[in-house]
Formats: sequence, C-alpha cells, structure tokens
Amino acid sequence: MQMIIVMFAVAKPSNEFISSNPSFKILALSFILMIGVALLAEGFYFEIPKGYIYFSMAFDFFVDILQVKLKEINLHPNTITIIVWYDFPHNIIKNKSRVL
Repeated sequence: MQMIIVMFAVAKPSNEFISSNPSFKILALSFILMIGVALLAEGFYFEIPKGYIYFSMAFDFFVDILQVKLKEINLHPNTITIIVWYDFPHNIIKNKSRVL
C-alpha cells in the first residue's frame, strides 16, 4: 500500500522530467529492449554476462547526463570550446564556441 502512495507521489515529477528531457525516454526504451534481448538469449541457453549489460546501461546513463548538463549551459554537443585565461582579474573566462 505504501508503494502505491509513493508511485502516485513520484508520478508527476518524473513525468515533468521526462517531458523536459526526451532523451531519457529513448534511454529507457533502449534499456527495455536490451533486457528483452538478454532474456530472449537466455531462453535459447546463450548467456550474456550481466557485467556487459550493466556497464552499457551505466555508460549510456552517464552520456545522457552529460548531454543534459551541456544543454543546461547552452553548449551544443558538437562544439569545440576554447577557453582563454588571459586578463585574469577582469575577464576570467572568455568562451568561444564553434559548431562542427
């Protein structure tokens, strides 16, 4: 009963997060697909080591978090950022970005 209350409490914030970051929706669907393929392979007595699955999920999640952070600081993922550290006391960072 408590878990149902928790699910109702978490439903709206998680829906807002997924709506603002649609890449996480694709990430969740790819996780479901990967688990399905692993279960299908185990059904045919072909075992995929769980470490491979967990590592690929963690790596995908890490890349997605990086993309969200780049989006927050308004950098396109395909940019080259040049940081110039001259004139230190006045202009700490001058950011020049160029889309590839």
